[in-house]
Amino acid sequence: MVHETNLQHLIEAPHLAPALILGAALGGLIRYLLHTWLGPYKGTLTANITASLILGTQTTPPETYTTFLNNEQFYQQLTTHFFIATGLCVALSTWSTLARETGNLIDNHQTKQATTYLATTITLSLLAYHLGSILSLNS
Repeated sequence: MVHETNLQHLIEAPHLAPALILGAALGGLIRYLLHTWLGPYKGTLTANITASLILGTQTTPPETYTTFLNNEQFYQQLTTHFFIATGLCVALSTWSTLARETGNLIDNHQTKQATTYLATTITLSLLAYHLGSILSLNS
């Protein structure tokens, strides 16, 4: 579901759609490469932690978000946000794959491994997001 504010920005600034599409293409490619290089579980873990870290850097809205919508600097920052947060991070993170992989472990009666994998992914992703937000505030 597209957030109403994001939809309004896409209507008012159609150049945001290509930024979103390019970010998603890059995020999907990186996720595919991680899965290929590291395998199913390590690749998914790495993708989710990386996406969380990057997303954390995007959580502090730029000061110009409070300016008028016709402000050029606002749209430049919004374009970057759509590319990184809405495109790249959404495509890079793979929570549905995490659910499938966890389910596979449970189906194979590897409950302890499933619990460890899920807890590790969620914990490290939350820590990565927090680190990203700290880095964002200090830049």
